[in-house]
Amino acid sequence: MAQVDLYRRIFNRTQDPDVDVVADDAFRKANFKDFFGGTWLKDPENVKKLTLNDVLTDFWSKTTL
Repeated sequence: MAQVDLYRRIFNRTQDPDVDVVADDAFRKANFKDFFGGTWLKDPENVKKLTLNDVLTDFWSKTTL
């Protein structure tokens, strides 16, 4: 699956405008975790999940907790 650009915003606490930058691999690794071992975020069927209930139902049906 092709990786799309993910942008993050750097908030300036001054009068200068905020800055949007492309998130690098280090940022992605530190801030995004696929709790299904790298499969859930890559599954194209997940675009059909329209509610939080759909996501949580899928999550809990696959977890071993």
